[in-house]
Amino acid sequence: MNKKPSHKSRMGGAPRITNRERVLLALVDAPDFQDQYELPRRFSQIGLSQRLGMAQSHVSRALNVLIEEGLLIHKRKRVVGERRRVTTYSLSGDGIDQLHDLIDEIEQADVLTIGEEGSLEQIELRQLVDKWTRRGGQQYPDALSLAELLREATIHDGLPLLEAPPEAVHTELDDDLSSEAIGLHLELAELRRSQGDLASALDH
Repeated sequence: MNKKPSHKSRMGGAPRITNRERVLLALVDAPDFQDQYELPRRFSQIGLSQRLGMAQSHVSRALNVLIEEGLLIHKRKRVVGERRRVTTYSLSGDGIDQLHDLIDEIEQADVLTIGEEGSLEQIELRQLVDKWTRRGGQQYPDALSLAELLREATIHDGLPLLEAPPEAVHTELDDDLSSEAIGLHLELAELRRSQGDLASALDH
């Protein structure tokens, strides 16, 4: 498989974050789950659409492009909250390699921020986020969150301008884990009910 050219635009060396890149970043941990019997909802097309705030048609188009490029694999599996098997998506070997390249480009992107003297300062995004995390004691944002920072930033003199850290680190993963727990309890409740143990069913 031919390697796709670098994502970096020529404007300041920051990668161009398209729907394709956002979907790729959203699947960063998908390979860790491929051996599980039931997968989190976020690896399905509907789950990706909800997580990224994208129309399902746009997600579908991006997934098809990534599959044609040989960067994704897809398989019908059980998904939390779905009664029937649905198509789930993960990264191929080439997809993992390209994702790592993309994350490096995001973290190494040159950005502008307000320096200690109140003037604009050019700095690598990774160094800026390190400062934010040390100063605020918050968790280092994941790559998708960093990509969203670049995508939504105002462009000043050809570079993204980031004046302050994000208010909150990406939380869709926490929501997804909560939905998994709920789905598990509902399945246990149904099992207990079918066994005639109504008290345990009600507890779940």
